[in-house]
Amino acid sequence: MLPTLDKFIADNLNSRFPHTSYVREPGFRSLYVRLWSRVLNNQKHDNVLDIANIQATKPGKGKFTELIKRLHPQLTIYVECVQNPRLEALLIRMGFKKNDGGVANDTIIGFPSYYLLKEKTETCGQCFEFVFKRAKQWLNAGNVESSRFVGVHATVHNPWSNKAFEHAWVEVDELVYDWQTIELKNYSPISKAEFYAKWKPTNIRRYTPEQVLAIAVKYGHYGPWT
Repeated sequence: MLPTLDKFIADNLNSRFPHTSYVREPGFRSLYVRLWSRVLNNQKHDNVLDIANIQATKPGKGKFTELIKRLHPQLTIYVECVQNPRLEALLIRMGFKKNDGGVANDTIIGFPSYYLLKEKTETCGQCFEFVFKRAKQWLNAGNVESSRFVGVHATVHNPWSNKAFEHAWVEVDELVYDWQTIELKNYSPISKAEFYAKWKPTNIRRYTPEQVLAIAVKYGHYGPWT
């Protein structure tokens, strides 16, 4: 039986050798991927997930977009030899850059390839400021139901490497507003259940909007505070 995409990534992450396989992924009839190193923008990048061949079960239903949102920002994504103009336009809208050269430059066969670099863990520091700004906006807007807004600081875990790091986000009812997806990528909020299943947060600290502002003033920074 073919491995799932998640198992393929978990088994081969940080390997010294390239790995390729057809994998199983909900919403796709066929998905062929590689996990290896590439030179992109004149820099060598490890753990690049190549999407070499892809066929959705029901094209046009947004499954490719969902897949990219699930994989990024923790992996660099490379889409090889894009032949579909609609897919090319979608990649550009999502922030992908055209590969103009480097190791294994496959643009020479006549079709462009696109990449989306993973984001460095250091950028997560801005997530604490994001929570602070959202708490301030919530109160300035005159929202009386402060209990609906929850600012969350926690330790989250990379879905494949299980590497832990500090992160922060906002919860309103059953939706999660995360800096990397809301502001950086201009995506919509995701469900709380999906977010928790993916990132497996621990050491969770929850704050009302009033507490977010008061504690930030007390310590003189946006967080984390513990």
